[in-house]
Amino acid sequence: MNSPAPLDLAAYLERIDYSGELSASLTTLQDLHLAHASHIPFENLDVLQKQAIPLDLDSLQAKLVTARRGGYCFEQNLLFAAVLRELGWVFRSIWAFPCSPWRHGCGCAPSAFCRAPTCC
Repeated sequence: MNSPAPLDLAAYLERIDYSGELSASLTTLQDLHLAHASHIPFENLDVLQKQAIPLDLDSLQAKLVTARRGGYCFEQNLLFAAVLRELGWVFRSIWAFPCSPWRHGCGCAPSAFCRAPTCC
């Protein structure tokens, strides 16, 4: 069985043009987050083209780091989480989905005021 390649932290840091501190501090987290968001754009082209979107680390690095493309929310967050884990951060991921009429079918505009029984 093939094991996944480890995160290429040096390539990631080069991709986001980051050369600052890597300690587990609030300042480092803020700086890394800003650099990531400033250099790896949101992109949903694969979603719109109904292409499969692999979420394994090798695929994420190939697309967002090596090919210098952007990614949609899951791709962005999974790559950033891998970076934080590599740097020694301990955290828990929490997943969420937006409420929309396309998802639950009640026909409402997504809002906090929808009380339809099928609304999320």
